[in-house]
Amino acid sequence: AAVATPPATPPAAPGTSSSTAALEPVADPLKTVQELLRKKPAPSQPELEALLARLEVTPASEEATFMLVRSLSRRDPKYHLRLGAFFDPLDTRPKGDLKPNAQFAYEEYSMATDQPEAQQKIQALTAWLDSPAAQNVEGVGTLKAQLGK
Repeated sequence: AAVATPPATPPAAPGTSSSTAALEPVADPLKTVQELLRKKPAPSQPELEALLARLEVTPASEEATFMLVRSLSRRDPKYHLRLGAFFDPLDTRPKGDLKPNAQFAYEEYSMATDQPEAQQKIQALTAWLDSPAAQNVEGVGTLKAQLGK
């Protein structure tokens, strides 16, 4: 089945409508995600995706969103694209305390190559490595060495 390319801003949770009008923000995003991820038995993917959709309309929920997307990426490779964006120095969405790391972004995008957007992100990131802006970003030297640049 084809996976729809998520909109640039804000990204819609896979399997959900892009309309967020009926969704309520999460009162305590980090605590909510931590409790859900500790739940036994483990929550279902639809349950996690429903929370992700609510986090999309919750201000200052970047850390909680990251934790949830990381958990979802272990179940479904399509979330590696979203996870890579948290580290991508070219992605301008809010990331909370997460710092850009070119190598981490590249690795996550590489795990989502079945999605056309992942290949585009890899190409853009690879081209960006030689720019002056890349010089002070974490992971650039390691990624350049890995790619033989």
